[in-house]
Amino acid sequence: PVAVSFTNVSNCPVCMAARSSLLTGRSPEAHGVFRNGIDLRERHLPLFSDILRGHGFRTIWNGKHHWTCQMDGGMPGPQPFFGFEEHALTNDNQIGPYFDWVASHGREYREMVTGTLFCLPPQGHPFWNNRDYISDGEISAMMDKHIRPRMPHPNRDVAYWISPLPDELTQNAWIADRTIEAIRRQPRDGRPFFLAASFVDPYLGVY
Repeated sequence: PVAVSFTNVSNCPVCMAARSSLLTGRSPEAHGVFRNGIDLRERHLPLFSDILRGHGFRTIWNGKHHWTCQMDGGMPGPQPFFGFEEHALTNDNQIGPYFDWVASHGREYREMVTGTLFCLPPQGHPFWNNRDYISDGEISAMMDKHIRPRMPHPNRDVAYWISPLPDELTQNAWIADRTIEAIRRQPRDGRPFFLAASFVDPYLGVY
C-alpha cells in the first residue's frame, strides 16, 4: 500500500459550506454557510469570480455550483450569477436545463432521470412554468422501474446505483460537452477567461 498525505484539504466536510469557502476564500464562520440548506448571500463578501472579472477575465461556470439550495431548481438569479457571466448549471438533483435536455431525447430517458430526482420544488413553484408537474408518486414509480434494479443494495436507506442512461446522456457528459463548447466559442480577442467544469458524479444519494 502507498501512504498519501494531503496538506491542502477542504476547511469543511459539508458540500455547501465547502463550496462557499472556495468561492469567497473565507471560512464558514465568516461567510455564514456552515451546513447544507443555507444560501450563500451573494454580495455579503467579495467572490474570487468578481475579482477575476475586475481584472478583465471572462468568467464561466459549468456543472454543479450548490451555493444556493436545490429546492429552487438550481435556477440562476441576477446576472452575472455569483460573478459568472456564463453558466450551464446542474446540481445533484439534476432538475433544470440538464433535465430538460435529457427529456428532449425521449420518454424512456425522461423516466430514467426522473427516477433519480429529489428536493423538487412544490407544485405552483415558478420552476414548473412550461413544465409538467412530477409528483412524488410518479418519481417513486419511475425509481422502482429504472433505478432500484440497478442498486447493489436496493433495500438499504443509502441508495446508489449504476446509471441506466447511456454515457452520452449523463450529467457528466452534459457538463463536459458544454465546457468544450464554451472553450471553442471564446473570441480570439486577447481577453483571458476563467472556466470551471464542476462534475457531479460519482455522488451518493440518500433516501
